[in-house]
Amino acid sequence: MRGSRHAIGLFVVEAGMPGFTRGRKLKKIGLHAQDTAELFFDNVRIPKENVLGDPARGFLYMSELLAEERLQVAIGSIICACAQDLFATPAARCRHWCASPRR
Repeated sequence: MRGSRHAIGLFVVEAGMPGFTRGRKLKKIGLHAQDTAELFFDNVRIPKENVLGDPARGFLYMSELLAEERLQVAIGSIICACAQDLFATPAARCRHWCASPRR
């Protein structure tokens, strides 16, 4: 695996580590509870205890649960669509009935 294009590592960079700074919070569409910000790494030194697993197997670690994560996102999207339909359809019917001229 070493030398492969998939040989990337996973590690933890903690707030306050020398060389690590967080930039501005980015504006985005959706999932506002999860902030997204610029991260800057300037010669950050990672201690051995902050390396997650085998340093050459990071790609494999990330891809192991990718299918499940995609399924969770799909299910969440379907639930949101069903909830919108559940609440929007009666409101739309009421507006149509209320807006029609009375005879």
